[in-house]
Amino acid sequence: MKVNFQRAASVMAGVTLLCVAAVTPAHAEGSFNTYISNWYVSNESRHWTDSNADGAWTGVYFEGCSTNGAFNQAGLMLRKAVDWQPDPSKGSRTNYCGWVDWKDPDDAGEYYFVLESLSSGSRLWVNKVTVPPLAPSDAGTGSPGRAARSSWKESNAVLRHRFAGLLAGTLLISVAGALPAHAESERTSYINGWVLHKESSRWNDRNSDSAWTGVYFEGCSTDADFSYAGLHLYKEVSWSPDISKGSRTNYCGWVDWKDPDDAGQYYFALKSLANGEALWVNQVRIGW
Repeated sequence: MKVNFQRAASVMAGVTLLCVAAVTPAHAEGSFNTYISNWYVSNESRHWTDSNADGAWTGVYFEGCSTNGAFNQAGLMLRKAVDWQPDPSKGSRTNYCGWVDWKDPDDAGEYYFVLESLSSGSRLWVNKVTVPPLAPSDAGTGSPGRAARSSWKESNAVLRHRFAGLLAGTLLISVAGALPAHAESERTSYINGWVLHKESSRWNDRNSDSAWTGVYFEGCSTDADFSYAGLHLYKEVSWSPDISKGSRTNYCGWVDWKDPDDAGQYYFALKSLANGEALWVNQVRIGW
């Protein structure tokens, strides 16, 4: 049994990624072209196998992007499919309707990407999607998606923060996990029947780095029809009201408060639900 909480939801979404054609860049194992129709956050691509037989980069190229709002950017996460445990993340990238890559994962296995966020709208259409593993020598030569790399506007520093935060998890029951690069700590857990104002366990941010503080949800449901959850980050203060660090709306994906830049004890609280009165989340990750 493969542990992947979003797979069933993605299949039921009625949104299909169909392989339309295949092209093979020089020195790369393989690639495919397809499209995206009516995706919502947490939908997954088809899977592909990387046998790690070369040093080709793994990337995703978008062309002809639209949403039911005004398309600006789409957050994508690369995952490796693993049996009997949650699929590990290989990091997140922001696609501005062009090229993004994860360089060479250097790890043989089955991969897919997930729509993690949309800056505007709740549904995504892309006329052409190319998933090409590219040889490093192809960089800047006009290989699929590489010429559009100028569309990749996020700085390396921002990507580093996103990667550190997203891999980071928060175990609300305080079971620590491995520390991602550039992040102080992380935990992973779940939420079971939370009602409004329910609070997470506390974690200590020593402010020893500039890693972003964020919360990632995967596998969300309510006693009605889950749409989104409002989360509020607080810094705990003795003998005084706890200090608010702001609210974020989680659509069953990633939200962050950047770097609070303020050492202390932190927690998040459930402030709102779009539908229903109780919240369940199969997997919760928090990084700081």
